[in-house]
Amino acid sequence: MTPSASPRRRLAAVLAGLALIGLVAGLDVAYGPTEVFITIVVVGPFLTALAAERRDVIMVGALAVAVTIASGWWNDSIATGAQVIRIVGVLGGAVLAVLSAQVRSRDLLAQRRLGLLAAVAEVADGELSLRVTVERIADLLVP
Repeated sequence: MTPSASPRRRLAAVLAGLALIGLVAGLDVAYGPTEVFITIVVVGPFLTALAAERRDVIMVGALAVAVTIASGWWNDSIATGAQVIRIVGVLGGAVLAVLSAQVRSRDLLAQRRLGLLAAVAEVADGELSLRVTVERIADLLVP
């Protein structure tokens, strides 16, 4: 069971990450090799990690790395040490974004479990009959 944000929030997070990567790549192409700032694409996976699932963050992170690799061609830096550093930096950031999405997912699951436990404790306070208590707990567990 992997809890996630609503489908709308998830889609918005993925689109925000993709849009940022596209915008930065477009600007990097426009400025050419004199101003190389492609590494800003690393923010894309982190934007996605705010509300999307792990697999979404992996996809956006892979795109960020691929665009960083491709930027070597339009920036005339394909076989330079600086380009390798850019690629490794974006790859490292993408991995951290995936890990943060995993932590967020675990936290959401723990939060939901604690909420359910609190609701059960509220119903099972001893004031209701056993039959009514069981019915209410069943309603909580199987909505």
